[in-house]
Amino acid sequence: MNRRVSILIVLILALAGCGRSASPPAAPESTASATEATSSAVAQSPAGSGVQVRISTTGSDLPVALTFFVDPGNRVYVRHITFNNVTKINDEVLRREMRQLEGGVLSKALVTRSEERLQRLPYIKSVKTETKPVPGTPDLVDVEVKVEEGPSSSLHE
Repeated sequence: MNRRVSILIVLILALAGCGRSASPPAAPESTASATEATSSAVAQSPAGSGVQVRISTTGSDLPVALTFFVDPGNRVYVRHITFNNVTKINDEVLRREMRQLEGGVLSKALVTRSEERLQRLPYIKSVKTETKPVPGTPDLVDVEVKVEEGPSSSLHE
């Protein structure tokens, strides 16, 4: 895959995010990094959007034609974020680690980043997030965060 095609792929996938303001991803330098950049752009696009690629060839050694179908989909917003199984930790402590915010557009990348940040807290054993659609509204979801608390104080040597 030549450099122009891989840059075009990355830009098209970034634009699938429904015109949100973000800087375009860095230009890939190889086929492996083009695949990585494409995966990254898809992961950062809002939930509900999608990109389909149709590959067509006319011969074995001739160039390949790529046709992209970009479906921006409908934006899905987060209504509530709830923390389950939390008894000792203040809600504020958990919410400050969240990158996905209530009222914001749902992003798989932000939910994953929030989960990672919560997992890094020393008094949390495990974190699992789940998005549940709100009945009767196609554009709202609730994010449930299941937290398993660890010891509130421990000595690290």
